[in-house]
Amino acid sequence: MTEARPVEVRFGEDAGPSRTGISSRRDAYAAPSRLHLWVLLVLILSLISTFTVDTAAASLKFGAVPFSPGSTVRANVPLSPQSDFKRQNRDDLADFYRRVGLSEGWVLLAGDGPQHAKNDNVAWRESMTMAAVDALHRSFPGSEKWPIACAGFSGGGKGVGYVAPFLAKNGCHVIGVYMTGANEDHLSDGYARLQPGPGFLNTPIYVSAGRDDRIATIEQQYNVGGSIKRTGFQRIRIGTFHGGHEVNDAQTSIALHWFRELAK
Repeated sequence: MTEARPVEVRFGEDAGPSRTGISSRRDAYAAPSRLHLWVLLVLILSLISTFTVDTAAASLKFGAVPFSPGSTVRANVPLSPQSDFKRQNRDDLADFYRRVGLSEGWVLLAGDGPQHAKNDNVAWRESMTMAAVDALHRSFPGSEKWPIACAGFSGGGKGVGYVAPFLAKNGCHVIGVYMTGANEDHLSDGYARLQPGPGFLNTPIYVSAGRDDRIATIEQQYNVGGSIKRTGFQRIRIGTFHGGHEVNDAQTSIALHWFRELAK
């Protein structure tokens, strides 16, 4: 049995400012307060360029909902068979990365629920994200091969450690993991539990650390990077910026450029 959930996808260059936020959850399976899925827009741009504006507006659909370039589309889509459809989301999952992502040619894809989640944890996030990915694959044939990067901030920087290997194990082409403000390493545990295969250890990992972060201190974030390295991940970068517990646009841009370069 499946249940419809709304999914938001943003196409185009509408950008909003980065925002700061704090998550105090400490349970390894507690919800990432901000968790995001990124998909490269390059192949979508190739598709759109073959249509006139009027034809594209009439022909492009996501989850059976028509959209035009430069728009945001919300669609109700069924959860995948492995989803727990009793859990619902509470957050807009795209705000932190919208400005940089859209301006550099990425599509922001996020699964959401119509009400606050009763049990907002990693399993729920995996379900919502997989529903969004399934809708993308149904809407754009061949999109299962598109490169994906996963990003998380604060609690989401922990939760992405489970969602990224989950997506990789389920056939997604994950080309990078971007975490900000994470004071604990959950990627190592996610890799051990979900077992996406040894090739996942080659996934680029970018840790962005605010020098004045008092929630996840710079020392803690360097320790996160060290722990990930000891697990066997081969490509790790730690970038610092002047700021606190927040997502930094410049760091986001550096991470996305790095992921794209290594994926060539």
